[in-house]
Amino acid sequence: MKNKILNLLTILFLTNGFVINAQDISGSKDHDIIGRYPNSEIKYYYQKEYAELDLPQSVKEAKPNDLITAKGKHTSILYAAPKNVSPLEIFRNYENAIKKANGKILFSCRGKYAPDGCDDYNKFYALSFFDANYYKKRYNNTDQYVLMNGSDDQAFMVAIFEDATSRIYVEVGIDGDAFGAQAGIQLEIIEEAKMKDGLISAALFEEEMNKNGKIALYGILFETGKATLMDASKHELSLIVEYLKKHPTVNIYVVGHTDDTGSLELNMELSKQRAKSVVDYLTSNGLSESRLKAEGVGPFAPVTTNETEEGKKLNRRVEIVKRLK
Repeated sequence: MKNKILNLLTILFLTNGFVINAQDISGSKDHDIIGRYPNSEIKYYYQKEYAELDLPQSVKEAKPNDLITAKGKHTSILYAAPKNVSPLEIFRNYENAIKKANGKILFSCRGKYAPDGCDDYNKFYALSFFDANYYKKRYNNTDQYVLMNGSDDQAFMVAIFEDATSRIYVEVGIDGDAFGAQAGIQLEIIEEAKMKDGLISAALFEEEMNKNGKIALYGILFETGKATLMDASKHELSLIVEYLKKHPTVNIYVVGHTDDTGSLELNMELSKQRAKSVVDYLTSNGLSESRLKAEGVGPFAPVTTNETEEGKKLNRRVEIVKRLK
């Protein structure tokens, strides 16, 4: 997923004459997920293998329930933007790049005093957010620094990129060029691994079912062109059994998915037969058939393109979906 995002973001920024600036601080570099605004300079940089960062998802004071706690590999980069470039132009560049890379913007705000702006007279959001998440850390943990001019045209956004193996949060904070100073661009990137050694954990299974009502499983494997389960599938099959026994009132759909190789008729039948094979395994391990319903949707619900081998691999999956009846 990193390469896909990098390529799209780099293309967007290269069209504006991207140059690595000699004024970058020693030991710093752009992140391989999201690049810099052209001709910006890195003024602060650090990277940790694990950290926790609170990210906003609404325009209000930074209370615990209003924040997403992201956990994983953390990169923090502070850029000084070129002079005479507006925060709005910088904001739109990052916004468009994220959308073109199929990222989902969870939160954004612009302006200080506009209705529902990052700050207004009632909410004073952005400064309280920076204070809660950065300013205190600067003094309690001296390896983090944020430029904050407090200008009226500041802007923020939080985006997420997600696939079967990882969840990547990107926060972009843009502070305006108050009092003639250069605008600051703060990037916070948290990379959460969903799987360890390619295997989903029971905790992740539970989390995804509770949060989204479904989970895509890529470790349930079948013989090529058949509905015969392979031995390597037992780990994820056991997670389904464990989850359903722990939650005896939950019923599920088992949904088979294929890529778009071959005929539609064959893929529709194959996906349903594979879903039935999973149901047969579950019933053989003590689960009531009344709680399980198998269906196949073939290539009708891809998560990405079928034009690459990587895409086809992501589209071939079994999904476990909560059902109401």
